[in-house]
Amino acid sequence: MNNILPGVELSIIVPPQLEAAVDYQGDARYFGLYWTPSGDEAIVTDGRSTHDGCWWGYQAFVDHPVVMLALAGLRYDLGSSESDATHWLVIDRETRTASLAPGAEAEQFLADQHSALSPVELTREEWEAIVKNVSVHLQSQVGPADWLDVQHHLAAQNTSVDEMTTWLNQHRPANWQTQLRDRLLALDAI
Repeated sequence: MNNILPGVELSIIVPPQLEAAVDYQGDARYFGLYWTPSGDEAIVTDGRSTHDGCWWGYQAFVDHPVVMLALAGLRYDLGSSESDATHWLVIDRETRTASLAPGAEAEQFLADQHSALSPVELTREEWEAIVKNVSVHLQSQVGPADWLDVQHHLAAQNTSVDEMTTWLNQHRPANWQTQLRDRLLALDAI
């Protein structure tokens, strides 16, 4: 796998808080972001693991003037409540760069970063033991203490989003409004 991001590289430095803000907890070098109308959620994927991310962290990122300016002038659809994404944001966690790529290209790029998994063969007894263990675990995880965990997680999520927004604000060009207007007008002229 080469280390060149797919699609169009964006002229932004990815904030160090992005992973926490969108709730990416994996360890892959690259991950992708887009919106899905299925559940109306932000999606976070690294090509092996895909889950609903923190929607307000995603929105804070893609709607921030720094990111809007980088995306202005490009034709794309990151998805919405009414439409599937045609493009994904691909994030390089090592170089703190991002690109905008067609969904299928981004999906393949993210999957290619992982080595193939070897098939696992289980006996019937091993499978039944796993199912029983998961069932017991799921039943034991329901309780009032879990709500406290959820509240703590949401508080930490809010802090991450606030810190990311502050970081992006510090990296916003002074004339961002003029630049954004000019790029959007140029797009309309096409």
